Amino acid sequence: MEVDTEYRNARYNAHGGIDCEILHPRWGWIPFTASPDDVEEHGRAIYAAIVATGDAAPYAPPEDPVPVEDTPPHN
Repeated sequence: MEVDTEYRNARYNAHGGIDCEILHPRWGWIPFTASPDDVEEHGRAIYAAIVATGDAAPYAPPEDPVPVEDTPPHN
Protein backbone atom coordinates (compact mmCIF):
# COMPACT_ATOMS: atom_id res chain seq x y z
CA MET A 1 0.00 0.00 0.00
CA GLU A 2 1.41 3.36 -1.00
CA VAL A 3 1.28 6.00 1.72
CA ASP A 4 0.09 9.45 0.73
CA THR A 5 -0.33 10.59 4.34
CA GLU A 6 1.99 13.34 5.50
CA TYR A 7 3.63 12.76 8.86
CA ARG A 8 6.04 14.63 11.11
CA ASN A 9 7.81 14.35 14.47
CA ALA A 10 8.23 10.57 14.21
CA ARG A 11 9.84 8.89 17.22
CA TYR A 12 9.98 5.26 18.30
CA ASN A 13 8.06 4.50 21.49
CA ALA A 14 8.75 2.02 24.29
CA HIS A 15 6.50 -0.61 22.67
CA GLY A 16 8.25 -0.71 19.28
CA GLY A 17 5.72 1.45 17.47
CA ILE A 18 6.31 4.93 16.13
CA ASP A 19 4.55 7.95 17.62
CA CYS A 20 4.10 10.80 15.16
CA GLU A 21 1.60 13.33 13.89
CA ILE A 22 -0.31 12.83 10.66
CA LEU A 23 -2.04 15.47 8.56
CA HIS A 24 -5.74 14.65 8.69
CA PRO A 25 -7.78 16.20 5.85
CA ARG A 26 -10.41 17.54 8.26
CA TRP A 27 -8.70 18.06 11.63
CA GLY A 28 -5.17 19.04 10.60
CA TRP A 29 -2.19 17.60 12.47
CA ILE A 30 -3.26 14.89 14.91
CA PRO A 31 -1.30 12.42 17.08
CA PHE A 32 -0.92 8.92 15.61
CA THR A 33 0.88 5.74 16.61
CA ALA A 34 2.02 3.58 13.71
CA SER A 35 2.68 -0.10 14.38
CA PRO A 36 3.95 -3.01 12.29
CA ASP A 37 1.08 -5.16 13.60
CA ASP A 38 -1.68 -2.54 13.42
CA VAL A 39 -5.09 -4.03 12.60
CA GLU A 40 -5.56 -1.32 9.95
CA GLU A 41 -3.57 -1.52 6.73
CA HIS A 42 -2.88 2.22 6.70
CA GLY A 43 -1.27 2.02 10.16
CA ARG A 44 1.09 -0.72 8.98
CA ALA A 45 1.80 1.22 5.76
CA ILE A 46 2.64 4.44 7.62
CA TYR A 47 4.94 2.48 9.94
CA ALA A 48 6.71 0.85 6.98
CA ALA A 49 7.08 4.20 5.19
CA ILE A 50 8.64 5.87 8.24
CA VAL A 51 11.02 2.93 8.80
CA ALA A 52 12.00 2.89 5.10
CA THR A 53 12.92 6.59 5.14
CA GLY A 54 14.71 6.41 8.49
CA ASP A 55 12.76 9.46 9.67
CA ALA A 56 11.99 8.19 13.18
CA ALA A 57 14.09 9.44 16.06
CA PRO A 58 15.22 6.79 18.53
CA TYR A 59 13.21 6.04 21.64
CA ALA A 60 14.00 8.36 24.52
CA PRO A 61 12.70 7.24 27.91
CA PRO A 62 10.94 9.93 29.94
CA GLU A 63 13.09 11.80 32.41
CA ASP A 64 12.69 10.95 36.08
CA PRO A 65 10.40 13.43 37.77
CA VAL A 66 11.99 15.87 40.19
CA PRO A 67 11.02 14.96 43.76
CA VAL A 68 8.72 17.54 45.36
CA GLU A 69 11.21 18.26 48.15
CA ASP A 70 13.84 19.24 45.54
CA THR A 71 11.70 21.82 43.74
CA PRO A 72 12.10 25.49 44.61
CA PRO A 73 9.25 27.10 46.54
CA HIS A 74 6.69 29.17 44.63
CA ASN A 75 6.42 32.81 45.68
